[in-house]
Amino acid sequence: MNYANVPYYHGSISRQEALDALANKKNGSFLLRKSLTTNDAYAISVICDGRVLHYSIQYCEGSDYYSLDQQSTFPSPSEVCEYYMKEQGSLKTKLLHPIPFDESGSGSSGSGQEFPQANYLISQSRSHEQQEWFHGNITREEDAARLAAAYNECRQDGIYLVRQKDASTFVLCVVFEGQPRRHKITYDRDKQRYFIVGRSKNFESIEKLVNYYRNPNPDGLVCRLVTPCDRKGATKPLPRMGSSPTVNQQQEKSPIQKTVRSLSIGFSNFCVSLATPLKTLMPKNILDMTWSDCQDDAAKPTSINVLASSKYQDSEPIIRSVLSRYRPTSLAKECIGYLSPYRNITVSNNDGIAPDMYVKRKEIKIGRQIGHGHFGTVNLGVCKILGSATPCAIKTLTGSDVLKNKGEILHEAAVMQKLDHPYIVRLLGVCDNSVVSNDLMIVLEFAPLGDMLSFVRTHDLNSFPCDRLITLMTQICDGMAYLASKNVVHRDLAARNILLVSENFAKISDFGMSRILHESKNYYQAAHPGLWPIRWYPPEVFSDYKFSSKGDVWGFGVSMWEVFSYGKKPYDNMRGCDVLMMIHTGKRLASPIGCRKDVYQVMMKCWSEKPESRPGFAELLPMMQKLS
Repeated sequence: MNYANVPYYHGSISRQEALDALANKKNGSFLLRKSLTTNDAYAISVICDGRVLHYSIQYCEGSDYYSLDQQSTFPSPSEVCEYYMKEQGSLKTKLLHPIPFDESGSGSSGSGQEFPQANYLISQSRSHEQQEWFHGNITREEDAARLAAAYNECRQDGIYLVRQKDASTFVLCVVFEGQPRRHKITYDRDKQRYFIVGRSKNFESIEKLVNYYRNPNPDGLVCRLVTPCDRKGATKPLPRMGSSPTVNQQQEKSPIQKTVRSLSIGFSNFCVSLATPLKTLMPKNILDMTWSDCQDDAAKPTSINVLASSKYQDSEPIIRSVLSRYRPTSLAKECIGYLSPYRNITVSNNDGIAPDMYVKRKEIKIGRQIGHGHFGTVNLGVCKILGSATPCAIKTLTGSDVLKNKGEILHEAAVMQKLDHPYIVRLLGVCDNSVVSNDLMIVLEFAPLGDMLSFVRTHDLNSFPCDRLITLMTQICDGMAYLASKNVVHRDLAARNILLVSENFAKISDFGMSRILHESKNYYQAAHPGLWPIRWYPPEVFSDYKFSSKGDVWGFGVSMWEVFSYGKKPYDNMRGCDVLMMIHTGKRLASPIGCRKDVYQVMMKCWSEKPESRPGFAELLPMMQKLS
């Protein structure tokens, strides 16, 4: 924020100081101040009917926007004030009379005098601007992209840069364990010293701060600063999706122009008018929750790497015999589950289960439990398929769970029975004893290494390099291309729903949300929102409730991001509404540290705003194959 153009900004003052500055002022008099308790937060203090009211302006993390009511957003706190100087909005009174700041710390008479820059802004050293590690006023996404490019060259921790947020706030960004870590640097105008928030040491300049943390065993940082990220060698920020930069776009616009432009391209249509009905229709508070609050994985089976688990060594002989047939390092074509287990299965053309898919209880041997989820337990087992003992995973519902969830389980089975592809978990059979013993079993192909998300979290670039991840994600793309050819929309593609038969063989699973499209339509339209994994969903889902294969392409891009970040959480600690805002304003997840540029470019193609601008899976597959 350019403080020289904001005469009513009073800096970091307390509520009491704000009361003193506004004492004996007329109704509508106001000032802007920085919060003393919350980082990146500001407050408007305004007189209304003789009382001073305080309104908090919050920073939307990850979107570089500020908001007072969590709906209307602006690029800076000053533009929040400018808006409420014209519109009363949700405030008790319109902001009418700005109270300028003077160096004594009290409000002046408001005569409209030019705002004098505070001495600390004039006196602070600007020599850091000449350093190669200083990258100026770039965004959080840009610093991640530049660090990723530098990390790809030398593959070491300690790569760093400094960027500027406003006149007195900087951010030190350093790579540690392959991920960007950020430390906020603040300037204390009273002591005229720089310090990292939460650290006791302070310095005369940013240069001295950086030089200190280049020493071994730095006090309080995650690691030592080793190699500066050079501005000249940094990658350029990618343009907004769906448009190429023109001369007019490259010219700097004023904050007001940017806000007006956002409104003109559909901000109100997408973020304001959309957010309100979504909040009423979707499960309570889901748009206000952060990733950590939204238990996206809560209803998923707990995956276990069976081959790596010693507790299965004492399983009964038939189970041990089954497990001995798996090798963690086998290639896909060498594994059980690559070739189709089916022989002349007559698949039903309606929504029911084909008679050939039903198996008798005596043909199933159940072993140890390997997971549990929303629909009961998952057990390791053996099922007799066409006379041979086939290893399998068995989903079992018992008791009241059968009555509540039988319809959804059979719907998933009805979709899966029509799919026969090596990179998709196949349905092996259905055992319905709900009439006799009140239990229902779904027999599926077995993936002993568990889910992809858990697997990559145990690895890094050294133990499981990029080329091996590309092989697995190319298989998933191949499986998704098959689904698209069968007019099936998955609707829940994510790393947690990709299972591993071996380290070189992946399968798409969890078809509980899938839909088979009618030939007359290339999309499925939901009647109303549900408990959706919104971080994997494209914009058209929230504007029109439409799901298509091109929507699955978006989810494939997010799944790639999860895998190539080795299990990091997309949009970490962001609320659902902030995710929607970030996507609508053209911003995307930053490239994972260490991710190749060509791999990230494929992700960006998946995240084109309009479905027709995204490649289909048939187009995406050769792109993935070229990455190998």
